[in-house]
Order: sequence, then structure tokens, then C-alpha cells
Amino acid sequence: MRTQLHLRTALLTLVLSLCACNGPDAAATSTGSSALPTPAAASAGGNAPAPPAAAAAGATGGNAPAAAVAAPVISGTPATSVVAGAVYRFQPTVSSHGGHALTFSIQNRPSWAAFNTSTGLLAGSPGKVDVGVDSNIIISVSNRSASAALPPFSISVTEPTASPPQLHYTSNGNFAANGSFVPGAAGFNVADLGDVATLNALPAGVLGLVWLGMCNGADTAFIAAVQPFTNNAKLFGFYLMDEPDPTGQYAPLCTAAHLREESDWIHANVPGARTFIVMMNLGTPTNPTYMNTYNPQNTGIDLFGLDPYPVRPQFTGGVNYNVIGAAVSAAEAAGIPLGAIVPVFQAFGGGGYTSYTLPTVAQAQQLLATWGALVPNPVFDYAYSWGQQSGDQSLANSPDLQAVFAQHNAAH
Repeated sequence: MRTQLHLRTALLTLVLSLCACNGPDAAATSTGSSALPTPAAASAGGNAPAPPAAAAAGATGGNAPAAAVAAPVISGTPATSVVAGAVYRFQPTVSSHGGHALTFSIQNRPSWAAFNTSTGLLAGSPGKVDVGVDSNIIISVSNRSASAALPPFSISVTEPTASPPQLHYTSNGNFAANGSFVPGAAGFNVADLGDVATLNALPAGVLGLVWLGMCNGADTAFIAAVQPFTNNAKLFGFYLMDEPDPTGQYAPLCTAAHLREESDWIHANVPGARTFIVMMNLGTPTNPTYMNTYNPQNTGIDLFGLDPYPVRPQFTGGVNYNVIGAAVSAAEAAGIPLGAIVPVFQAFGGGGYTSYTLPTVAQAQQLLATWGALVPNPVFDYAYSWGQQSGDQSLANSPDLQAVFAQHNAAH
């Protein structure tokens, strides 16, 4: 038995030795069964690599990466020059973005212009202090996965070849019973009106600012009110709202989105017309704020009036000219460029307006000088008010103040 055991052991050793020499594949061939997995196969889960069909099927499984989003396509040809005092606007066009949200950005934005990161609109009104060239402006758009940009461009701000007369506006009671434009005698050349017949009847050299007082967006009523004024050479623009309330606490809520709808509709359908509002101060006269309210970027509006009236009984000595500078600084901090600011001059007081006093001649001259130093070249200026509103005194019944404004209007 011991001899047979030794022979069997020797024979088994010889067979195993032969198998080891030919490798695992030789053993598998000799036995007709699968070999033990190689280390590489074991690390892949113990199975041989899948055939091509199986691999292809796995590539379309739920764990595969999502398909890449195509880059947006941005196009448009921006104007490369603008005359100081005019409005510049460029709106790029974007296509092939697959419905994904878009974000716009800009490099080297001109200081006199505002840029909308939601629409890509670049708009503003440079003043004479901005004469020069803004170079290497690049507008880009991104859909988070990919981005595209317009070629770099420059904008040259030039001096007017022949300086046109500055525009001067005063509101309320502009027309006599016979239809004549009364403030024209004091050098005002922008009329406060609301109908096409009055606009057409304006004397030569006088333009019309149409009062709308609407903040429901570009609805049917708004479009019906604006459409009659299209293609009218005497039209200056539209006064959308006076002190709209972005909070709804003091007046009906007026959203920036609704103002944008209105301004955009006007710009698209009444080329050349300016859009205008007077801002509501949400602070105090001496510490004003317009933050998070309205600016060119969120409304598309061209011009913003500021009305920090300095002649008030509450101030020491009855007057505080510093409120004017405070308002200008607050507006710029809120994103309103200097070229988009319209000075609103105090020319009323008393009567139902007990918090305001009609300026004296000297006070009117000083407030005009204060404004002139801060906003030297506005697109237009605004004297409030020609007509009476609440039993108050105003320009209409103050020949002395009419003379002050006539001198100012003639000099600017």
C-alpha cells in the first residue's frame, strides 16, 4: 500500500507540474472547463470582459453622463459711436441655446452706461465729460455649460457738431384757453401733454413729453395709449410714472418688471422716444435712498428725475441745498448713471403743500447753481411746477421766478 501511494503521489506531482508549465489556459483546455479567474478578471468582478454588444448596451445605461449642452450663439452689431447727450442702446441677439437659462456679462463697460445681465442690453446717455473712446468692450453669454462672446468693440463719444439747445420742461397748466403754449415765454421747450392733437399743434422748436401714469406693463390699455404717437417728429418721449412705489406701502405697487415691459415696448415700436420717471425717495430728505428700486438695468428706462426740494420749513433757516447732492449720490449708488439723471427744480410751495415753501429769487438762483455743478449737462431739466396743484404758489403766478428760469433756460 505504501509503495502504491508513493507512485500515485509521484504521478500527481508530475501532472500538476505539467499544468503549471503550460499556464492556466492550458489546464482549461486540457480539462474542457473554465480556468480560475486571473487577477485582472477578479478585480473586474470575477467575470470575463463583456463582449462588444454588452459594452455598448452598458454605455447607454442610467449612469452615463448627460449629453453636452450646445453653446449659445450670440450676434449683433453694436454702434461704435454716440454723440454726447444722445442715448446709446445695443441689444444682442442670442439663439440656439436649447431653452436653458442665459446669463450675460460684460468686460470694460463704459462708466456712463448700464448693463442688464438678464437681457444683455447695454444702454446709457453719455455727457460731455464722457467724450473719448471706451475700448475692448466684450459682451458674453453663458448657459452654464458653455459660453460665447461677441468680438471686442469700442464706443467713441463725440462732441455735438452744433450744440442743440438744452431741453427744459415744466409740468401742469401748460396751455391757455386758446391752445397757446404758455411756458414758452419763459424759455421752456418741452410741453406737458397727453393727446396727439395737442402734440401736433405745438409751435416750432417745442417737443412733447406725453404723460401716461401707467404701470401695468405693456397691456392692451398701455399699447392703445402709446400707439397714436408713433412716427411723430414732435415727440420727445413718455412720462411713464411720477414717483412710482416699488414697495406698495405708499401707493399702488409698481414693479420694475412692469416698467421694463412698457419701456421695452416703446423702444421697439416708437424709435427714438425717451422713457422717463421721477424717483420716489425711500429714505429721508437728508439721507435719501433709491437702492433696490429702479435703474436703467432693471427697467430699461432712459431717464430718471430726482426731486430733492431744498426749500422747506423743516430745515434750519428754511433751506438746505445739501439735499440735492445727497440725492445725486444716492441715485448713482443705486445704479443710475449721471447721464441719466434729470434735475427736478423746486418752483412751488404753500397752499396744500405745507411742507414746502415757494423759493425766493435768490433761493431759486442758488438751487439752479447747485444742480448745475452736480449735473452740468442733463438731457433735459424739469421745473415743478408751472401750474398750481393744491392752492399753492407756482411759476404761473410768480413773474419773478419766471424771470429766473427764463434766464437759466436762455443760458443753457
